[in-house]
Amino acid sequence: GFTAGSDSHQMEHGTEGGIVAAFVPAQRREDIFAALYNRFVYATTGARILVSLKINGARMGSEISVCAGGRLRVEIDVLGTRALRSVELVQDNEDVFSPACEGRACRCEQELTLAKGSCFYLRVTQQDEHQAWSSPIWVDVIG
Repeated sequence: GFTAGSDSHQMEHGTEGGIVAAFVPAQRREDIFAALYNRFVYATTGARILVSLKINGARMGSEISVCAGGRLRVEIDVLGTRALRSVELVQDNEDVFSPACEGRACRCEQELTLAKGSCFYLRVTQQDEHQAWSSPIWVDVIG
């Protein structure tokens, strides 16, 4: 999954650096390590942007299978700390969908048809240049 961090040893309190965000039921060590292990995490450049990506109900970090020609239901949910410039669904390193978003929030669903196995993730960019990237969802085509 995607994680971020700062490699500066000169960081002062309040100075921004990369952040890894993890979806956890509680702030316990075992829950944080489980989220990292299961790739239920995402990265930001320092802004506390909230990002959620689901495909056919599977959360980011998942590996799923669909039948050849099967439809994918993509659910995108983003809440920025500032106005959003773009939210892009990336498939195999190419932008395939960018919903129209206004203000700090973006929530939408999109249907796609998949012909071959692919990797999907979200790339979010705010007006202030801060960014976030969801962990990928790997989709395998069977049949």
